[in-house]
Amino acid sequence: ARDITAGTFHSVAARMLRRHGDRIPNIGRTGDFTIYDADDSKAIVRDVLVNQFHEPKKSAQPGPLKNWISTAKSCVKSSVGLSGSQMLRALLEAKKPIPQMSHERFVEMYNAYEAGLRKANAFDFDDLLSATVAMLEMCPDVRSYYQTRWGQVLVDEFQDTSTTQYELIRILAQPQCSVFVVGDADQAIYGWRGAEVANIRSQFDIDFKD
Repeated sequence: ARDITAGTFHSVAARMLRRHGDRIPNIGRTGDFTIYDADDSKAIVRDVLVNQFHEPKKSAQPGPLKNWISTAKSCVKSSVGLSGSQMLRALLEAKKPIPQMSHERFVEMYNAYEAGLRKANAFDFDDLLSATVAMLEMCPDVRSYYQTRWGQVLVDEFQDTSTTQYELIRILAQPQCSVFVVGDADQAIYGWRGAEVANIRSQFDIDFKD
């Protein structure tokens, strides 16, 4: 039992980043990073709305833009190093219905939001997954360490995984491809927050044919 690592995607990713995250090129965080919750993240967005977009502080609404940032991060395998323009493209390619009038504002906000996180030595919840995927992709020795440590990968509620979560599973399960998932496509109800039902309907069988 001591050899088993169990937890949510975010908690396991946070542990991995605490230990090896400073190996990611140009990540701009140290191992003692802070994890921002929803209120912390909205505070950054509100500051940008007030100080950069010159909105009245009392009427500034950070929620919608923060939700789009989170949705964009769930649409890519890893958001590390991507600009606001690239993240907007990811949203549009995923056919997320962001209003046309919000495109330019989203790009500016995303870039300012990421700069605020780096300045605070912080990750938001979505970053925990994206940064971990980036770490495994960019640091071969770290990737090999975790692939060797975790010879078996088990995932519950697989129908609710996002693109980023799926990529984390795919990388960790290599090269032995020993992965067991539990899920039901008919119970996929979290598409609104980035879950990708195609992971269970088609992608898993493509990547793990055996």
